[in-house]
Amino acid sequence: MGMHYFSPANIMQLVENVRGAKTSDSTIATVMALTKRINKIGVLVGNCFGFVGNRMRAAYGTELAYIIEDGAYPQDVDRVLYEEFGMAMGPFQTSDLVGLDLGWRGRKQRGLLDPNSPARKALKTRYPSTIVDRLCAMDRYGMKNGKGWYDYSEKSTPWKSRSYCDRRDTSSPERSWYQHTKFQFR
Repeated sequence: MGMHYFSPANIMQLVENVRGAKTSDSTIATVMALTKRINKIGVLVGNCFGFVGNRMRAAYGTELAYIIEDGAYPQDVDRVLYEEFGMAMGPFQTSDLVGLDLGWRGRKQRGLLDPNSPARKALKTRYPSTIVDRLCAMDRYGMKNGKGWYDYSEKSTPWKSRSYCDRRDTSSPERSWYQHTKFQFR
């Protein structure tokens, strides 16, 4: 039996209680009661890649990456989802809070950073993590080191401040910031 706490565990309420093939009913009951006792929301899940929450979030994250690559700005997406849709925080601020490097390390372990790797070639869709990989390669891991999608040295709400990706090309309005800056990441 395993307990998967969502990051950061001191803020996030969800705990995925992972049942093994031979986990007894009494062990499950004990872990579910423990989860409730520590004021977390426990859900019982099977053992699979990403469990439930991260598996669902992967599809959501892929679409967010495509939105950014296609020209949207992280701060605009965050602002709209926070102010108009009522989310507690936008997805890019959430990614900075959790840490961009967590997914990056996983993609490294699976061989996805190299565009010529068998793992990357096996993808059936466009690779969704190019920008995040570049941010991590520049030591932009999120709030933990003061810079990720946003620069946290500023004392303002992240989506109201300049994001790293705010590189507008005023000479060519049809070009997205990504097209304009994709070779400028250092």
